[in-house]
Amino acid sequence: MQARDANAAVAVEWLLSTGLCLGFAALLPAPAASSALAALLTLTGFAWLGVAIMQPEPPVDSPHLTTWDRSQARHHGALS
Repeated sequence: MQARDANAAVAVEWLLSTGLCLGFAALLPAPAASSALAALLTLTGFAWLGVAIMQPEPPVDSPHLTTWDRSQARHHGALS
């Protein structure tokens, strides 16, 4: 997968997530909408963070290992 394709996919997923949060918050009464939107966006952010952490492959087209990648590789025995 190319870096540009991956970035486009992430942007589309982000826009869809944000749109769903806005749609659900718009269904609520005005006094509760801003609090609900904040809560929904926070939960969505944590969900996407969990998805990113659970990805087994390295970042797309990464020319070097990050500290996180090195520690994961050491943990799994790929590096000495």
